[in-house]
Amino acid sequence: MASARIVREDPNPVQVYAKASTAIEPGDMLWLNDNGYAEPARTFPWTTNLATTQANFHQRFLGISMDKRLASQTTPGLINVATRGRYRVLSSTDANARNVGTLYGPGKAAGNNLESQVCAVVGTANLAVGVLAKPKDANDAVVEIEVVSSILHRGVQNIITS
Repeated sequence: MASARIVREDPNPVQVYAKASTAIEPGDMLWLNDNGYAEPARTFPWTTNLATTQANFHQRFLGISMDKRLASQTTPGLINVATRGRYRVLSSTDANARNVGTLYGPGKAAGNNLESQVCAVVGTANLAVGVLAKPKDANDAVVEIEVVSSILHRGVQNIITS
């Protein structure tokens, strides 16, 4: 699978330790576990249903991996993580969701798992890791989203206008 690619803007990278014996690819959406280690979205614990799991992931969303780690690396190691910026990612849902500002969260993989590199349209900001940053054609499988780390930048927020 093609990895997410940065398009523009400063990714505000940070270095964090990746969990030992866990494969991480450049472009993986990462979360921060209770022990302070980065892990890919596919390892996030499933809770009840997709929306509940996406909401929990949103609270732990660290950013997008800039580095690769092998499952054969049996000790934790530092990786670079982009905590914001625009990325091109695969989209699994809704050909009609084409407007800038459409909310995107991690997609659902087979079984009860999140995708690490595929996003899906979500209904509310508390499920999102980013927003559509460029209008998309109905048949586009790749979207350009602006991601925002919930750990370091308070994540995607609802904007209230009067």
